[in-house]
Amino acid sequence: MAPTPSGFLHLGNLYSFLLTAELAQEKNARLLLRIDDMDRKRFRVEYLEDIFRWLDKLSIKLDGGPSSPGDFEKNYRQDLRIAEYRLAMELLKKQNRSYFCVCRRRDYEAKYPATCRSKKWSNTEEGLWRFQAQDLDYALGDFIIWRRDKIPAYQLSSVVDDIKLGINYIVRGEDLLESSQSQMLLWDLLSPTKRPDIDHHSLLLNTEGEKLSKSRVKTSNSLLNDLSVAELKKGYIEWKNSSKLL
Repeated sequence: MAPTPSGFLHLGNLYSFLLTAELAQEKNARLLLRIDDMDRKRFRVEYLEDIFRWLDKLSIKLDGGPSSPGDFEKNYRQDLRIAEYRLAMELLKKQNRSYFCVCRRRDYEAKYPATCRSKKWSNTEEGLWRFQAQDLDYALGDFIIWRRDKIPAYQLSSVVDDIKLGINYIVRGEDLLESSQSQMLLWDLLSPTKRPDIDHHSLLLNTEGEKLSKSRVKTSNSLLNDLSVAELKKGYIEWKNSSKLL
């Protein structure tokens, strides 16, 4: 499980936690907690504490990873592994699968059009690094792997962490399908080990048909009024009975 402490958890997060724990138990697998906190601008201590509070309330037993907020800050923060992310970045450069880019989101509409692929920029320029996807029709295009603020992007840091931990099975929401595809492209280049199996589960939606968002959760005790704990339990039971994952 790899939550990001960018807001108080909503029912969709708890739903995903329960599914992951259930599958780990069924497969006799080890359940690991890995917190994606590289973006410290959005990080708050109360968000970190909320993760452990709900794991405890749900009685989810972990087999690895941080055991408390204090343990996480001391031993598991992603900035403690920045050297490993840099090594991965250098490997992608040597394989000619990355390039420096000075474009900003205002310069293009949806998918990045690979404008900087054929250009040579000095590293003194303000910019970021992108992964060069071989398929130009790839849904996410040439996605960012090293951000403008000099830290690794989510896709790169997640893959490096999972490879180091020996992760071979991942459960996440269907909204991260394209993200999973991107990460597997990186996985193939950064590790000789077999790709992990990934299951994408359906999402809980609010009454407007929208996926839940941490940005709309104001406190840890108000996990969106339009989805009750009873509805969470109902969805969980329905999933368990059908045993269907996307």
